[in-house]
Amino acid sequence: MADSELPFDLETLPKTLSFRSGYVESENRAYLIVQFDALADLGEPDSYVFEWNKATGEWTTHFNVEWLATKICGLDNGELLLMGTMGQVAVRQPDGTVAVEHVDPSLTGPKGSGPLRDMRVIGGTPFVCGMARRVYARRSSGNWVSIDAGMALIPSEEVVVGFNSIDGLDENHMVAVGFAGEIWLRDESLGWTQAVSPTNVVLHRIKALQTGYFYVSGQLGTILYGQGENWQVIEHELTTENLWGLEFFAGDIYTASESAIFRINPDKSIERLDTGLGEDWTYRHLYASDGILWSFGPRHAAWTSDAKTWNPATP
Repeated sequence: MADSELPFDLETLPKTLSFRSGYVESENRAYLIVQFDALADLGEPDSYVFEWNKATGEWTTHFNVEWLATKICGLDNGELLLMGTMGQVAVRQPDGTVAVEHVDPSLTGPKGSGPLRDMRVIGGTPFVCGMARRVYARRSSGNWVSIDAGMALIPSEEVVVGFNSIDGLDENHMVAVGFAGEIWLRDESLGWTQAVSPTNVVLHRIKALQTGYFYVSGQLGTILYGQGENWQVIEHELTTENLWGLEFFAGDIYTASESAIFRINPDKSIERLDTGLGEDWTYRHLYASDGILWSFGPRHAAWTSDAKTWNPATP
């Protein structure tokens, strides 16, 4: 929906904003998914993509869609992909044109199986995953193909299953995690197989390392480490909050709750960072690229080049 079609003037609405997640294109450019709280309160799920320019230190409106968007990523060809929960993907081209693709408009897609929860670029290919263990790959413009044979379920009111996150080094070595502590592995010859998980709590985020190992963050402060069939819980007593964000930056792994960021050291010890941003600062999603680590919280955004000095950058 264009701003001119709204039955009210955005400039007259309260400017309280909520942030969904973000994407870092380079040291000089980042993107943030934004919702106007006043619009959401009126039943308008419109999502706006804000663009940050390091040269000015300011955010500008990049484009917007009429639906709820939760994930954003970019491709090497300059395309910017914005994922909606019900299978919409807005693709913004470098020339500024925007087209909307649909992952799976059938009743066995997100409309029937439940919302999409994550979008990642793995080996140059965008993948989305969501409820009922659905996983799709974008083979070309507008061509999304399901790759979840053997594990996708028919939705059930009695059993809630699904993936919250997916990552890997390439398509044939991916891992998806989600509800009830589920961990599923994709192998070139075997397809998808379920690993024995050391937990039954909800897993929120997974990060693949170049070593072939993975970190996973989840409910109640849960952190997992492993690969293949071997997974272990990293014990700590720093927090029982949900850990949402997970990112590799400058040789270390970082995870985030809504109130703090933590570093996982090589010896698997964990420490809480002093960001200097204040007690009320919100964190949640982490994204690193080009020597910069960003934190995108529900109400705040900040970036750092050394994980020590954090620069507030909230729109």
